Amino acid sequence: MTAAAAAEKRRRADLAKIHIGKEAMGLDRAAYEDMLEAVTGERSSAGLDRTGRRKVLAHMQAKGVRFRPKRQRRPRPRPAPERERLIRKIDALLIDAGNRPRLYAERILRRMTRHPHDAPLEWAKPPQLLKVVQALEIEKRRREARARAREEAA
Repeated sequence: MTAAAAAEKRRRADLAKIHIGKEAMGLDRAAYEDMLEAVTGERSSAGLDRTGRRKVLAHMQAKGVRFRPKRQRRPRPRPAPERERLIRKIDALLIDAGNRPRLYAERILRRMTRHPHDAPLEWAKPPQLLKVVQALEIEKRRREARARAREEAA
């Protein structure tokens, strides 16, 4: 990444934080522009240089705005070999069901096991994964039957 690209990325991140802070402070457009002018002399955050953006962010933090760090996503755990085949089958059924997210299958697993939290499919035991596969196949048959009924009705 070039220095110019990194600077532009930082600029966009700062502007995003400024607008998040504006919403957190509950400022309308006029009040926001007045605050910018009082802090930096500009009425638009687009015209601010790095120092001006830092001043605005410091001012917002002084007024009580808290910026939370971006939540880091952990990589999915690698499934054990005996589970990998079933997980690939689940992924294929999800794609066949209209490209549903994997969270859909994880929620099915959660309901079947009555576990209070979502857990990755990689943590499930093979018999539990087999039940998720069966549930997705039942849903697939129902979807196909509805499609056939619509075709016959038309």
